[in-house]
Amino acid sequence: TQPPVVLSEGHEFLVSSAVLYPSPDDTSRSFLLTAAADNTARLWNTTEGTEFLTLRGTGRNAVAALSADGRWVVTGSEGNIAQLWDLDLLRADPAGYKPQVLRGAAEHHTPVTAAAWSPTRNVLVTADENGRVIYWDVTNGAAEQRWSERQQEQRINAITFLPDGTQVLAASFDGTVARFAANDGKSLGRLPAGNPVTAIAVCRTAGGLRLVTASDVNSESTTDPNADRNDETAGFERTSALLVWDLARSEVVSRFDSLRYAVNSISAAADAKSAFIACSDNIVRRLPLLGTDLVETVSLELPLTALAGAVVSDDGRSIVTLSGSDAIQFDADTGELLMTFRPHGAVASAQFSPDDKRIVTGSWDQSVKVWDPQTHRAVERLDQLNNGFINSVAYSPDGRRILTATDDGYARVWDVETKK
Repeated sequence: TQPPVVLSEGHEFLVSSAVLYPSPDDTSRSFLLTAAADNTARLWNTTEGTEFLTLRGTGRNAVAALSADGRWVVTGSEGNIAQLWDLDLLRADPAGYKPQVLRGAAEHHTPVTAAAWSPTRNVLVTADENGRVIYWDVTNGAAEQRWSERQQEQRINAITFLPDGTQVLAASFDGTVARFAANDGKSLGRLPAGNPVTAIAVCRTAGGLRLVTASDVNSESTTDPNADRNDETAGFERTSALLVWDLARSEVVSRFDSLRYAVNSISAAADAKSAFIACSDNIVRRLPLLGTDLVETVSLELPLTALAGAVVSDDGRSIVTLSGSDAIQFDADTGELLMTFRPHGAVASAQFSPDDKRIVTGSWDQSVKVWDPQTHRAVERLDQLNNGFINSVAYSPDGRRILTATDDGYARVWDVETKK
């Protein structure tokens, strides 16, 4: 007998990096790339909220970077190598495609911890736990190694190009950000942050290029039973310091040294006046690059999972937060929930469509998904339309309607095409 087919999508645990790709020519080809410690990266349709490609064997560090043209993804691996994925070929043959292993005269001898693409052409850098950076040229479709240098003495936690692609910045546990030329790796100096640098972002402002760095600052957790429960430091073992640098002068122009939470990620839109920081107290805050006040943007109620990161879209209009196995998209200005990218919860009901070309499932996570039994992928989703656990789903005889029965005491009929 044939083994059963499993219909599933989404990460198992610890989603910690993401990239939003807005297709300039066709909005239907816009997507979200997520990577997790479950050894996978996944691509999601941002209109439907459904997963359409899975990249397996990408490593536990959740490294995934997307080229500016949206065609190439570089990831880590289960060993010490980086892998290059051609999304056009992967779409054409999801089952048979194998990624290109990045090899050259020099190699990483420890796991890859960070990667970044140039915003101007198809070249990239990969970095590892020993502080080594390798530069690769993918202009001709096959990765060619151009140089390899040990740019830091300790693990590189984050790496990025400047907007013009001429320089690269690499942040390390040693408390500095190394600055070097992209074409040959020649050192251009270091920015001393003073504590282990865990996240960076480069932003364009009216005053020129700004670099935002987040550094871990050691602090003791609050265990005093008489401590003020409203104190933001209660229960947190990590805190962070934020620095905003003027890159033209290599000087700090503003600092936030007394944060009562840790900063897990920093993200900014292409031409932003502010950056967004994901904090350990499950709040996304807006950091003004030319001001002095941190502003709460999105506050999440996450009792079982911590906010691992957040990324902002290029136009600055939406934010995707990362926590547990979920990625959730919000309006950056209002905090309104726009879309979720997550696995199904407990499935309570399922049924084939009358023509057997689709399967509908209803879950206690209040979502309905429609699956293609041939590809085993979800193709549509009815989400945030029900107010209780979904206990039963059924197709109408013509397959044009779906009936849901929920814990809120209502049965609802949905039009499959319009989702209303």
